[in-house]
Amino acid sequence: MAKLRLGVIAGQASGSLGSTVFSHNRGGPYARLRAVPTTVTSPWALATKAYLSEQSQQWAALTDAQRQAWNNWADNNPITDRLGDKRIMTGHQAFIKLTTRQRRSESATLTDPPTGARPAAVTSFTIAGDSTAGTVTATYSNLPSGMKPWLYMTQVDSTGITYVENLLRLCAIGAADEASPWDVTTEFTDRFGTITEDNVIHAALFVYDSSTGLLSARLTDSAVIT
Repeated sequence: MAKLRLGVIAGQASGSLGSTVFSHNRGGPYARLRAVPTTVTSPWALATKAYLSEQSQQWAALTDAQRQAWNNWADNNPITDRLGDKRIMTGHQAFIKLTTRQRRSESATLTDPPTGARPAAVTSFTIAGDSTAGTVTATYSNLPSGMKPWLYMTQVDSTGITYVENLLRLCAIGAADEASPWDVTTEFTDRFGTITEDNVIHAALFVYDSSTGLLSARLTDSAVIT
Protein backbone atom coordinates (compact mmCIF):
# COMPACT_ATOMS: atom_id res chain seq x y z
CA MET A 1 0.00 0.00 0.00
CA ALA A 2 1.46 3.35 -1.07
CA LYS A 3 1.10 6.47 1.04
CA LEU A 4 0.54 9.77 -0.75
CA ARG A 5 1.20 13.44 -0.17
CA LEU A 6 -1.19 15.36 -2.40
CA GLY A 7 -0.33 18.79 -3.70
CA VAL A 8 -1.70 21.60 -5.83
CA ILE A 9 -2.88 19.40 -8.71
CA ALA A 10 -4.92 17.05 -6.52
CA GLY A 11 -5.90 18.08 -3.02
CA GLN A 12 -7.90 14.95 -2.31
CA ALA A 13 -8.42 11.58 -3.98
CA SER A 14 -11.15 9.00 -3.53
CA GLY A 15 -12.35 6.13 -5.69
CA SER A 16 -10.40 4.27 -8.33
CA LEU A 17 -8.35 4.97 -11.45
CA GLY A 18 -7.59 1.88 -13.49
CA SER A 19 -6.29 -0.76 -11.09
CA THR A 20 -5.44 1.80 -8.36
CA VAL A 21 -7.82 2.64 -5.51
CA PHE A 22 -7.43 5.92 -3.60
CA SER A 23 -8.66 6.44 -0.05
CA HIS A 24 -7.54 7.83 3.32
CA ASN A 25 -7.36 6.89 6.97
CA ARG A 26 -6.00 8.46 10.16
CA GLY A 27 -2.50 8.25 8.67
CA GLY A 28 -3.48 10.30 5.64
CA PRO A 29 -4.24 9.53 1.98
CA TYR A 30 -3.05 6.29 0.42
CA ALA A 31 -3.32 4.20 -2.75
CA ARG A 32 -3.59 0.44 -3.16
CA LEU A 33 -4.15 -2.03 -5.96
CA ARG A 34 -7.73 -2.92 -6.65
CA ALA A 35 -8.66 -6.41 -5.48
CA VAL A 36 -10.41 -8.44 -8.16
CA PRO A 37 -13.78 -9.37 -6.64
CA THR A 38 -15.26 -12.82 -6.75
CA THR A 39 -18.65 -13.37 -8.33
CA VAL A 40 -21.24 -11.50 -6.26
CA THR A 41 -23.97 -13.83 -5.08
CA SER A 42 -25.27 -12.27 -1.84
CA PRO A 43 -29.04 -11.69 -1.74
CA TRP A 44 -28.53 -7.94 -1.28
CA ALA A 45 -26.21 -7.64 -4.27
CA LEU A 46 -28.39 -9.77 -6.52
CA ALA A 47 -31.48 -7.78 -5.54
CA THR A 48 -29.69 -4.50 -6.25
CA LYS A 49 -28.63 -5.69 -9.70
CA ALA A 50 -32.20 -6.72 -10.44
CA TYR A 51 -33.60 -3.35 -9.29
CA LEU A 52 -31.10 -1.41 -11.39
CA SER A 53 -31.92 -3.44 -14.48
CA GLU A 54 -35.65 -3.13 -13.88
CA GLN A 55 -35.60 0.61 -13.32
CA SER A 56 -33.41 1.21 -16.37
CA GLN A 57 -36.15 -0.44 -18.40
CA GLN A 58 -38.71 1.80 -16.69
CA TRP A 59 -36.66 4.86 -17.66
CA ALA A 60 -36.79 3.77 -21.29
CA ALA A 61 -40.59 3.59 -21.01
CA LEU A 62 -40.96 7.21 -19.84
CA THR A 63 -42.16 9.89 -22.21
CA ASP A 64 -39.75 12.52 -23.52
CA ALA A 65 -41.49 15.09 -21.31
CA GLN A 66 -41.02 12.93 -18.22
CA ARG A 67 -37.33 12.36 -18.97
CA GLN A 68 -36.84 16.11 -19.44
CA ALA A 69 -38.58 16.74 -16.12
CA TRP A 70 -36.08 14.36 -14.45
CA ASN A 71 -33.17 16.15 -16.15
CA ASN A 72 -34.48 19.48 -14.80
CA TRP A 73 -34.92 18.01 -11.31
CA ALA A 74 -31.38 16.63 -11.33
CA ASP A 75 -29.98 20.02 -12.39
CA ASN A 76 -31.67 21.62 -9.38
CA ASN A 77 -30.83 18.91 -6.86
CA PRO A 78 -27.06 18.25 -6.85
CA ILE A 79 -25.68 15.51 -4.63
CA THR A 80 -22.56 15.60 -2.45
CA ASP A 81 -19.87 13.01 -3.24
CA ARG A 82 -17.42 11.34 -0.82
CA LEU A 83 -15.01 14.28 -1.05
CA GLY A 84 -17.72 16.75 -0.11
CA ASP A 85 -18.00 18.17 -3.63
CA LYS A 86 -21.31 18.96 -5.31
CA ARG A 87 -22.11 16.84 -8.36
CA ILE A 88 -25.02 17.09 -10.75
CA MET A 89 -26.56 13.81 -11.81
CA THR A 90 -28.21 13.14 -15.13
CA GLY A 91 -31.96 12.71 -15.12
CA HIS A 92 -31.46 9.01 -15.73
CA GLN A 93 -29.17 8.70 -12.69
CA ALA A 94 -31.63 10.61 -10.50
CA PHE A 95 -34.55 8.43 -11.62
CA ILE A 96 -32.61 5.21 -10.98
CA LYS A 97 -31.39 6.43 -7.59
CA LEU A 98 -34.82 7.31 -6.22
CA THR A 99 -36.90 4.53 -7.78
CA THR A 100 -34.38 1.84 -6.81
CA ARG A 101 -34.81 2.94 -3.20
CA GLN A 102 -38.56 2.61 -3.65
CA ARG A 103 -38.24 -0.87 -5.11
CA ARG A 104 -36.03 -1.94 -2.23
CA SER A 105 -38.58 -0.65 0.28
CA GLU A 106 -41.46 -2.25 -1.68
CA SER A 107 -43.07 1.12 -2.41
CA ALA A 108 -44.79 2.33 -5.57
CA THR A 109 -42.21 3.88 -7.93
CA LEU A 110 -42.24 7.36 -9.39
CA THR A 111 -42.69 8.27 -13.02
CA ASP A 112 -42.44 12.03 -12.45
CA PRO A 113 -39.75 13.59 -10.21
CA PRO A 114 -40.67 14.56 -6.63
CA THR A 115 -41.96 18.04 -6.01
CA GLY A 116 -41.38 18.34 -2.26
CA ALA A 117 -38.31 18.70 -0.07
CA ARG A 118 -36.46 15.79 1.46
CA PRO A 119 -37.61 14.75 4.94
CA ALA A 120 -36.20 16.21 8.13
CA ALA A 121 -33.62 14.13 10.01
CA VAL A 122 -34.20 12.64 13.45
CA THR A 123 -32.83 14.80 16.24
CA SER A 124 -30.76 12.13 18.00
CA PHE A 125 -29.41 8.68 17.20
CA THR A 126 -27.39 6.00 19.01
CA ILE A 127 -26.42 2.44 18.08
CA ALA A 128 -25.68 -0.34 20.59
CA GLY A 129 -24.58 -3.97 20.37
CA ASP A 130 -24.63 -6.63 23.08
CA SER A 131 -22.89 -9.92 22.31
CA THR A 132 -24.25 -11.66 25.41
CA ALA A 133 -27.85 -10.83 24.64
CA GLY A 134 -27.15 -11.14 20.93
CA THR A 135 -28.83 -7.84 20.07
CA VAL A 136 -28.19 -4.72 18.02
CA THR A 137 -30.45 -1.76 18.73
CA ALA A 138 -30.91 1.64 17.11
CA THR A 139 -32.39 4.39 19.28
CA TYR A 140 -33.56 7.72 17.87
CA SER A 141 -35.95 10.56 18.57
CA ASN A 142 -38.44 12.62 16.57
CA LEU A 143 -38.90 10.42 13.50
CA PRO A 144 -41.20 12.56 11.31
CA SER A 145 -44.74 11.27 10.97
CA GLY A 146 -45.23 8.71 8.21
CA MET A 147 -41.50 8.38 7.55
CA LYS A 148 -39.27 5.29 7.78
CA PRO A 149 -35.79 4.85 9.33
CA TRP A 150 -33.15 3.84 6.75
CA LEU A 151 -30.03 2.37 8.39
CA TYR A 152 -26.49 1.71 7.14
CA MET A 153 -24.09 -0.26 9.36
CA THR A 154 -20.77 -2.04 9.46
CA GLN A 155 -18.75 -4.02 12.04
CA VAL A 156 -14.98 -3.60 12.37
CA ASP A 157 -12.52 -5.34 14.68
CA SER A 158 -10.57 -2.31 15.90
CA THR A 159 -11.33 1.02 17.53
CA GLY A 160 -8.46 2.38 15.42
CA ILE A 161 -10.53 1.99 12.25
CA THR A 162 -12.43 5.27 12.03
CA TYR A 163 -12.84 5.82 8.29
CA VAL A 164 -15.65 3.44 7.31
CA GLU A 165 -17.43 5.21 4.44
CA ASN A 166 -16.46 2.41 2.05
CA LEU A 167 -17.59 -0.26 4.54
CA LEU A 168 -21.08 0.98 5.42
CA ARG A 169 -23.86 -1.17 3.95
CA LEU A 170 -27.60 -0.66 3.88
CA CYS A 171 -28.89 -3.11 6.46
CA ALA A 172 -32.40 -2.21 7.52
CA ILE A 173 -35.43 -0.22 6.39
CA GLY A 174 -38.02 0.26 9.10
CA ALA A 175 -41.77 0.57 8.90
CA ALA A 176 -43.49 3.92 8.69
CA ASP A 177 -43.41 5.47 12.18
CA GLU A 178 -41.11 2.66 13.39
CA ALA A 179 -40.94 2.79 17.19
CA SER A 180 -37.67 3.46 18.98
CA PRO A 181 -35.69 1.56 20.24
CA TRP A 182 -35.58 -0.41 16.97
CA ASP A 183 -34.28 -3.98 17.12
CA VAL A 184 -32.10 -4.54 14.03
CA THR A 185 -30.41 -7.74 15.22
CA THR A 186 -31.66 -9.93 12.38
CA GLU A 187 -30.72 -7.41 9.72
CA PHE A 188 -27.26 -6.91 11.23
CA THR A 189 -26.44 -10.62 11.51
CA ASP A 190 -27.75 -11.28 8.01
CA ARG A 191 -25.19 -8.78 6.73
CA PHE A 192 -22.23 -9.25 9.06
CA GLY A 193 -22.67 -12.53 10.90
CA THR A 194 -21.82 -12.90 14.59
CA ILE A 195 -22.17 -9.96 16.98
CA THR A 196 -18.63 -10.05 18.37
CA GLU A 197 -17.62 -8.58 21.73
CA ASP A 198 -15.14 -5.67 21.53
CA ASN A 199 -15.78 -5.18 17.81
CA VAL A 200 -17.13 -1.78 16.83
CA ILE A 201 -20.42 -1.03 15.10
CA HIS A 202 -20.51 2.08 12.93
CA ALA A 203 -23.92 3.26 11.76
CA ALA A 204 -25.58 6.03 9.78
CA LEU A 205 -29.30 6.68 10.09
CA PHE A 206 -31.40 8.52 7.50
CA VAL A 207 -35.10 9.32 7.43
CA TYR A 208 -36.74 7.91 4.30
CA ASP A 209 -39.84 9.18 2.48
CA SER A 210 -41.18 6.21 0.54
CA SER A 211 -43.50 8.41 -1.53
CA THR A 212 -40.59 10.34 -3.07
CA GLY A 213 -37.53 8.10 -2.61
CA LEU A 214 -35.76 10.98 -0.83
CA LEU A 215 -33.52 10.63 2.23
CA SER A 216 -32.85 13.16 4.96
CA ALA A 217 -29.44 14.27 6.12
CA ARG A 218 -27.84 11.52 8.18
CA LEU A 219 -26.89 11.12 11.81
CA THR A 220 -23.98 8.82 12.64
CA ASP A 221 -22.88 6.90 15.70
CA SER A 222 -20.48 4.14 16.68
CA ALA A 223 -20.28 1.83 19.68
CA VAL A 224 -18.05 -0.92 21.03
CA ILE A 225 -19.99 -4.16 21.31
CA THR A 226 -20.29 -5.20 24.96
